[in-house]
Amino acid sequence: AGGSLRLVASLPSLDPAGATAGSELTYVGPVVPFSSRVDADPMVLVSLSTFRFPRMAECLQTILDACADLDARVVLTTGPVVDPDQLRAPANAEVHRFVPHAELMPQASLVIGHGGHSTTLQALAHDLPLVLMPMHPMLDQPMVARSVADAGAGRVVRKKATAAELTPVIAELLADGPHRAAAARLGAEARAMPGAT
Repeated sequence: AGGSLRLVASLPSLDPAGATAGSELTYVGPVVPFSSRVDADPMVLVSLSTFRFPRMAECLQTILDACADLDARVVLTTGPVVDPDQLRAPANAEVHRFVPHAELMPQASLVIGHGGHSTTLQALAHDLPLVLMPMHPMLDQPMVARSVADAGAGRVVRKKATAAELTPVIAELLADGPHRAAAARLGAEARAMPGAT
């Protein structure tokens, strides 16, 4: 049974079906909180999921290890599925079970996530590039991650990536480059749409 109106809370430029979906879909943009940027030292926000996926703690530890020598503050949120005490945080990192992303995004310079739609679109609405490590191959995470990478606003990394493999990717996306312009373009698109309204 089809409705007379189908709303898509995403960006048409990130939807692989966006160009061919036809007039039966109305893109309203992401329904995410947004706050203006706060000038701050470089900060990496790490959040993989609030759901339990295999190897979550191991992946979070690998990301912490990869960020250990970065000239940036690292804030990692574990959610309810990983005990922060399981992780060894380097000197530049803090590990929390929960901090509202809406408080952290305006201060962040980069987000490392799993390709979940909400966190990804919230990061883009704040003009933030992303390093995306999908946690499950059968969910939307790989598609979301590929769409962001194809748009030039991020990079996709393997769940089994080592810290040595991740460090240069994270450092590259933390620095200035075309990925920042791509993220800002998508951010402007998100903010121009009436999703939250």
